[in-house]
Amino acid sequence: MVGAVNVLLAAVLMIAAMVLLKNCKGDGARLAIVSVFTFVFSASVGLLTNAKRSEVYATTAGYAAILVVYVSGPISD
Repeated sequence: MVGAVNVLLAAVLMIAAMVLLKNCKGDGARLAIVSVFTFVFSASVGLLTNAKRSEVYATTAGYAAILVVYVSGPISD
């Protein structure tokens, strides 16, 4: 059950961040969205799993990299 909650939380964090980034126009707001969601993701991985520090760092870097693609690339409507 706890594993399912972790997977659901990770999916919600990714989808919510992408939806907000898609609908956000300002660069400052996009940076804030990426920062907040990256922090929440990192905290959830660190607190809700038994991951080592290096694993938390690696997963957070991957998560942030995905979000940066949405910030740096053009998003067509």
